[in-house]
Amino acid sequence: YNYYTSYYLPFVTQVPENVLDLDSLTPYITDPSGFPEGSPVCATVGRTNETQDAACKTGFRCLYKGGLYPYEATAGSGISKQTFVSPIGCTTQQCCFPLRESLGYDSEGCREFALGSGMSPNSLCKTGYCDQTTEGYTQIGRCRCPQNLAWNPFTMKCVTANPNVYYEASDKDCAAGYQAIGGGCSGGVTYQGLLSADAMRWTCLSGTPATICSSNLVPSSVSSAIGSYENPNADCAPDPFLGAEITLQDMSSADFYLYVTDQRVTCNIDSVSQLSGLCGQNIEQVTWEETTADAEKYDLKVESAVKISARCQTGRILIGGYCTFEPQPHYSVHVASYTSYPAVSSDGITAEWACVGVAEKDIRRRRDWRRKTPARRRENAPVLKLVARAACVVGSIIPPYTITTTTTTETTNSTTTTTAESTTTATTTASTTTTMTGTTTTTPTTATTQPVWATTAPTAASAETR
Repeated sequence: YNYYTSYYLPFVTQVPENVLDLDSLTPYITDPSGFPEGSPVCATVGRTNETQDAACKTGFRCLYKGGLYPYEATAGSGISKQTFVSPIGCTTQQCCFPLRESLGYDSEGCREFALGSGMSPNSLCKTGYCDQTTEGYTQIGRCRCPQNLAWNPFTMKCVTANPNVYYEASDKDCAAGYQAIGGGCSGGVTYQGLLSADAMRWTCLSGTPATICSSNLVPSSVSSAIGSYENPNADCAPDPFLGAEITLQDMSSADFYLYVTDQRVTCNIDSVSQLSGLCGQNIEQVTWEETTADAEKYDLKVESAVKISARCQTGRILIGGYCTFEPQPHYSVHVASYTSYPAVSSDGITAEWACVGVAEKDIRRRRDWRRKTPARRRENAPVLKLVARAACVVGSIIPPYTITTTTTTETTNSTTTTTAESTTTATTTASTTTTMTGTTTTTPTTATTQPVWATTAPTAASAETR
């Protein structure tokens, strides 16, 4: 049997090791790398779960939902045979079932199913984390939320319990322990910009960057539109959309705008080098606040542009945003997008999403004022508006600690002179003040130098005395 399978069927990789576990070679020749998803043939192979699982493709198990799955439990110094109810598998019969992200929150078996499957236990959990240390489940594993995350039964995912951010208004990296989750550009000819490769700051092609930094939020960047094609877009679903990165082939261009439908962001032009959607992972619920203003002007210069901003309500923090024009401009209408960024308030703590942009005014309205019917139709057409939208969540603003140290030194010298010798004593007192987020601690330290002895030349009187 071994000679036959190795010599005549070398391409069949999942054939049973024991000839007694084999009913027919036909299924193995048809599927030489293992039985595919949903195949019930695996249940006819051998008498053990190991043999049946091995008959399926890599990353699959021969499972029946609700059936008993055996495992070896370690108890003290011995090993005992135990079983648990399989939470996954085919519902009508035993079949090859895919393991990747198949186990929901609080489902058990992630460690046991991963053994020999070529997959990690974490990859079997929809939560991304297999708890192998919880008492009572050390042998089989149970899907839980990663550290600092909690399960939300309404959104059916692990979410950050208390998101925290702070805003970096200057061209600096986020502080240690924080990383950039978004940002924007101001004061330039275009707001094209991207997250840095190390996710520590926002980078701009023009203007000054502003960065949103967080210690417990990590949005993913869904990259799309590498190169040029019509209406490039990036879709964040099922995660919420928070913002976008964009660069154009013409790096100085402001003649573009973004618009968002559900969780998909789209650029109106096709000369895009890169468009990425910043998608919020492990975020409970995002609410959007917006501000609008008439954006139509007779020229597209930055001096004529409209400036607006949207802010979050009390108790919520800004974690993203974007600027757009509504209703969606006609392809023949030119717009200019100059600014889209988190504008930090004067107190240096809070921020709101700011936009600077302008749309071309339809001059036909002015020229056709004598044509009552056509003019009335044009005057009734909707006016293009600039829209600033701010992505907000319930959370806290926690700036990093700033440590300032000031040292003051005072020196007192006293000198005593005798006829034969001089004694000098120097006392130095140093006061070090350390300031950390408004808390001042003063620690005095005193250092006294040893006396300095010096011999002076004897005077005439002293010489006569001697």
